[in-house]
Amino acid sequence: MCMSRSGGTKAYALHLARYHYLYCFTIQIRLRHYLYPFTALTVIAIPTTIKLILYSVLLCFSSASWATADDAAHSHVWFWGACLVLGALFMLSTFLLLLQHRTLRWAKAESNSNLQLKGILDNIDALITIKDANLQYLHVNKKVCDFFNINATQALGKRFDDIYASAQEQTKNRKSDLQVLLHGDHLSMEEQFINAHDKRISTFLSVKFPLRDKHEHITAVCSISTDITAYKAIRDINHQLIFYDLLTELPNRRLLLNRLENLLLTARRDQQTSAVLFIDLDNFKHINDARGHHIGDELLKKVARRLMRMMRQDDSVARIGSDEFVVVLTQLSADPETYYSTTEEVSARIRRALEAPYFINGQAYLLSASMGVAFLTAHSMGTEDVLREANVAMHRAKDNGRNQVTFYEPTMTQEAEDRVSIGRDLSYAIGSDQLKAYVQPQFNAQQETVGVELLLRWHHPERGWITPERFIPLAEESQLISKLGDWLLEQACALLLAYPTHHFTVSVNISPSQFRDPSLLQRIERTLDTHKAPAHRLIFEITEGMLMQDPYQTTALMNRLVQRGIRFAIDDFGTGYSNLAALKRLPLYELKIDFLATT
Repeated sequence: MCMSRSGGTKAYALHLARYHYLYCFTIQIRLRHYLYPFTALTVIAIPTTIKLILYSVLLCFSSASWATADDAAHSHVWFWGACLVLGALFMLSTFLLLLQHRTLRWAKAESNSNLQLKGILDNIDALITIKDANLQYLHVNKKVCDFFNINATQALGKRFDDIYASAQEQTKNRKSDLQVLLHGDHLSMEEQFINAHDKRISTFLSVKFPLRDKHEHITAVCSISTDITAYKAIRDINHQLIFYDLLTELPNRRLLLNRLENLLLTARRDQQTSAVLFIDLDNFKHINDARGHHIGDELLKKVARRLMRMMRQDDSVARIGSDEFVVVLTQLSADPETYYSTTEEVSARIRRALEAPYFINGQAYLLSASMGVAFLTAHSMGTEDVLREANVAMHRAKDNGRNQVTFYEPTMTQEAEDRVSIGRDLSYAIGSDQLKAYVQPQFNAQQETVGVELLLRWHHPERGWITPERFIPLAEESQLISKLGDWLLEQACALLLAYPTHHFTVSVNISPSQFRDPSLLQRIERTLDTHKAPAHRLIFEITEGMLMQDPYQTTALMNRLVQRGIRFAIDDFGTGYSNLAALKRLPLYELKIDFLATT
């Protein structure tokens, strides 16, 4: 009876043990699936411990039933059963403590990692935000809170519209966020936000990109905005320095050529014509030298403003030299006769506008302008060529008397090349036998020779005789006029020594460029001292225009030369605007009346 009972109980216990072993094996498989991050030892320990506990309990249960039959024989079973139970409980407790320790360590590591990540994001010098699919904030870093003066907790769950009032930026921000969320685009753009503290507008370079889940579905959009206000200011300054004139704030030559390139492409595509007006201020250098650069700068700024007021929206004005401006008239008619007449009318208005007085510090200044015109058409070779043609036409206007407008003609190019060649050859002619000083005698009423005037002539070895009207302006432009004047003065000194007669005089012409040379007085004194020439028999001939340009400085220099013994004469008197009353205040020796003034 006991054996049957005990045998049945054992079989039942073994059955339950096998059942629970299979059950625990199933738990083990599931735990391995869900607790994959744990180590293999920890995973196996869970079902093993449970099996030991169940086995011990069942064994004790079965042993309890056996105890009725033979207590002495089976007493040791109770002891070992209790040991197994206690051992199992110890192993389970140890496992739970290890599991708790590892869980706490993982939680602490994750917390530290989150704190470190937050510290990194908060210390990055950029506005960093993360928005969900509803464009609500999931995260904002400290820079965002400081810039918009908001609390991080308050910002979570809100939208950009709730923290920034600008409707324009709200629309722009919302549109870009949706583009990232819907299409997965990576965007880079400039945005402007107002600082909540100082109310200054700051420019940011914002980079936006999507955040995806493990299924590659877009769940959020991240934005990183870097403040580029200072960089943009430096970039704008560099752009201003590269493409604009600092004094007048007009486009410079570089930007002008860029615009002309675009106009040339348009002309070839749409058959449009543009006019290029090259403007040179005739007597600006005289005023600038006489009154100082501060007056000259004010004049240039006033000229720039007058030109800008006359231009249409699509036209351009540029300053490309000291006193040189370029006006570009665009969208002219394709008909040559029409665009020619339109340009002629506009250039005449510009010339009249520039002739009006300029008032600076209560004093009026007068300027005139020589203008050259060239056309930019579909057949133009290049922008540099068109600008050069306008420049050539401007020089022709100066040669023809200044203060006028000249349109470019193809023959002018060859003449301009000749001017360059003659100017280059002139530097070699000085000091050689190519220059000749001819004398023109002067007679008194008794037909007696009382003096001579030296006339400078140039015999070119290839071109033959070149008149002063051609090479003197070139000498003034190329700064060779002082060397020519020194050479002619040496010839005059030699002639004075060759004719020691007391009443015999030698006259030489002094150009306006020479008279403005600060070193003129020193060079004249050095030449006279070197040749030991009598200064009282030397006469300098000047024009009325020189007296009108800067009468104060001219008179002061004349007085210093008169103290040295040199005398002055006005050449071609009657062709200018001076009057006899004004001449009485000047240290003049004689007047040479122009023939036209007597007819």
